[in-house]
Amino acid sequence: SKRVGKEEDMKTLLPYSMKPFGVPENVYIIGTMNTADRSIAAIDTALRRRFEFKEMLPNPEVVAKISVGNLSIKTMLEKMNRRIAVLYDREHTIGHAYFMPLAKDNSTEKLAEIFKNKVIPLLQEYFYEDYEKIFPLCNCYDCSCGLRPKRKCAQG
Repeated sequence: SKRVGKEEDMKTLLPYSMKPFGVPENVYIIGTMNTADRSIAAIDTALRRRFEFKEMLPNPEVVAKISVGNLSIKTMLEKMNRRIAVLYDREHTIGHAYFMPLAKDNSTEKLAEIFKNKVIPLLQEYFYEDYEKIFPLCNCYDCSCGLRPKRKCAQG
């Protein structure tokens, strides 16, 4: 460990104050990283060599008590993530955090906003705007839902 007070402790000079700084024993530095972002692959490799990583996949139990009408957000998230894991991989599954705002506002409008502004853009990126793959993930087959691009779809 490089923490202050340990055998291999390290300190650096802070740029403005020029005071020495080291990480104390009681401080833990936790970083998050989206493994789906391939543009930072070199950084990812460097970090993995230097730090311990603990994988944290989406946890549908966190949203188990949230529902919108008759729709269980936990069940919906589990189904969507199973489909994504089959079509792509498990590292591209959707995190439960996207749906946490529904704990305070479980309206249909809030859920639609989350899909329109968060989930659908993420899926568009993952599947290169291939709507034949995206919409079955969401059980969206209705061309009037407002999310499908303005072009004729397979249903009409």
